[in-house]
Amino acid sequence: MVGYKNFSLCYDEIIGKRFNEVIREKFKEVSKKFKINFNEILDLGCGTGLFLKNFYGKNIKLVGIDQSFEMLFEGKKIKDFYGICFSFPPIPIKEKFSLIVCFYDTLNHILNSEKLRKTFKEVKNLLKENGFFIFDTNSLLAFKRIYSNPEPYIFEMEEGRIEIKSNYFEELLLSKVEITGKWKDISIKDEVYEKYWSEEEIQNCLKEAGFNFIKKEKWSLGKSFDKKPYKIFWIAKV
Repeated sequence: MVGYKNFSLCYDEIIGKRFNEVIREKFKEVSKKFKINFNEILDLGCGTGLFLKNFYGKNIKLVGIDQSFEMLFEGKKIKDFYGICFSFPPIPIKEKFSLIVCFYDTLNHILNSEKLRKTFKEVKNLLKENGFFIFDTNSLLAFKRIYSNPEPYIFEMEEGRIEIKSNYFEELLLSKVEITGKWKDISIKDEVYEKYWSEEEIQNCLKEAGFNFIKKEKWSLGKSFDKKPYKIFWIAKV
């Protein structure tokens, strides 16, 4: 995986806050439906820790892992959580959790199938009995519609202008995303890659790791985004 560097300066404003609003409501829905109780959360690919922030002051242990030091640094300026800078797998933790989450297509940033399978196995071993693993992945529609769009996505705000351009290499099921622009007079230039993993591949990873598969659903990100089902939302349990 390759993490964001100076895009971290504006990630929350461009993408993070909008997505956090959506995932917060989705998580409330599923946690109530499936009676998900937890005293600690591990967030894989936590970025600036926005999702963890939803649980401040609730006597819940909050731990996040992200390979981008810059993202963690931005998050630690205003958020109180235990952040670990590491490119997983492996996952450098020994304690167990009642809930592990992995949102905003973090698993699509894993480009190697062996590493993907290893991630699921390590997550399973880090969960307490009856613990939950909740995550999302990008659907094939996202790769064909969003990442194949020849026109860049442009975000203009008072602080600056950011352009996000993507290319989808269908034969490789791989996308390249380039972020350029200027934010508060600082030049922004980053690039990341994402790999499409089919629903069958994800379910095989869950089965191989020993999870009890509970539910998957095609998911739209709601009013703030295009309402097409660009994501798949997954719930699994030990």
